[in-house]
Amino acid sequence: MELILSKNKYTIYYDESNNMRKLLLAGDEYNIDNDPNQDASPIFVLAGIAFANFSKQIDFDLLKKKMHLQNECTELKFSQMVKIRAKYTPIEAFRYALGSKRFKALFECLSSSKVFIHYEMINTVYWSFLDIIEDIVLCTNAQEDWMNQIFYKDCLYRLIKLDKENFLSLMTGFNYPNITKEHSLKFLERLNDLIMKNVAVKFSEGSKDQDSEMLVKLGFLVYKCIKLFSENINFELVFDHDKDILIEDFSFFYINRLKTFPNSKHILDKECKIEEKINNIRMHDPELDAVNFSFVESKEAQNYLVQISDVTAGFIRLYFNFLEYSSIEDVSLFMDSLNPIQKQTMSLFKELLDKSAEECHILLHRVVVPMDEHKASILLS
Repeated sequence: MELILSKNKYTIYYDESNNMRKLLLAGDEYNIDNDPNQDASPIFVLAGIAFANFSKQIDFDLLKKKMHLQNECTELKFSQMVKIRAKYTPIEAFRYALGSKRFKALFECLSSSKVFIHYEMINTVYWSFLDIIEDIVLCTNAQEDWMNQIFYKDCLYRLIKLDKENFLSLMTGFNYPNITKEHSLKFLERLNDLIMKNVAVKFSEGSKDQDSEMLVKLGFLVYKCIKLFSENINFELVFDHDKDILIEDFSFFYINRLKTFPNSKHILDKECKIEEKINNIRMHDPELDAVNFSFVESKEAQNYLVQISDVTAGFIRLYFNFLEYSSIEDVSLFMDSLNPIQKQTMSLFKELLDKSAEECHILLHRVVVPMDEHKASILLS
C-alpha cells in the first residue's frame, strides 16, 4: 500500500500505549498471554498532540491548576488522570476515564489552544492476519472479492475471536506467516474445516446471529478458492517470513508515522530499542534520514508536552479498547448511560477528533476492524 504523505508542517509530540515489544505465535496462544504485566489487548497506540503554526502554547502550570494537581507535580502520568482498576472491563474503564474532570480540563485546554490530537492505532491481531484474505483474493482474482475483501477481513477476525485457540494452533501448525506453496491448499482446507466447525456449533445452538452469517460467507470464499482455484493457490504475501513471528518489533509503525509527515518536527518519548532500530534504518533510508525527529526523556520537566501526549495516548487506547470489546448494542446504549460530566468529556473528545480530521485526516490513522469503525460511527454520531 502506498504511503500517503502530508506536506503540512507540524510539531508533533508522541508517546505510546501498549507496546508489547513483540507479538509471536506460541502454539495455541500469543507470547504475551501469560505475562502478568500485559493484558493481551490487541490495541497498540502511538499518539499525542500536534501543533500547527497557529496553535497556542500550553501553559503547563495553569493546566495543572485546572486539573487540581499540586505545583510540585513535575511529571504528568496517566495514573494521575484516572485510576483504572484491573477488574474493570474495557466498557467500565472508558466510562470511568470519561468521568475524570482532569481529562475534561485537558481536552478543554487542547481545544482552546487549537492543538490537535493525532494517533497511529494498530489492532495488532487484525493486522497480523490480513494477508490471508489478501492472498485468497489474489487467488480468485474476482472483482466481487476485491470489492468485499474488507468485509472478509472482518469475518476472519470474527473467527479468531470466536475460536482463538484452534485458529492459532492451525497457524502454528503451518508455520504462519511462512506458508509454502506446497502447503497452501492443505492450509486452506484446514481453515475451511475450522470455519465449518464453528458454523456447526452456531447452528447447533440455534444461533442465527451476525457471527453465523459472517462465518458462512467467509467459508464460501475459502471453499470457492479450494474448489475452483486450487492450482493458483500461493500465499505470496505470507510465505517469506520467519514462522511464528507476527510482529518482530514495533519500529515499523514509528517509521511509518515519521515518513507520513516528512516536513514536520517529531519529538518522541525515549524508547531505546526503537530509537536504535530507527537510527540503524535511517543510515540506509534517505527519506527517513531527512525527517526531523528526536527522542527525549519525558520525565524531564521541560518535556511536559510529551507527558501530555502520554496521557492522551492512554485515553485513546481506552477508547479503542472499548470499541474492540463492545457489541453494537453496548455502543448504542453507552451514551445514554453516561452522567453529565462523562457526556461533556465525550463531547470534547469528539470535537478534538473532528477538528483534527478536518485539519489533516491522516493525523488520525488506524488499522482497525471494520466492525469497530461502524461502532465508532455510532458512538460519535
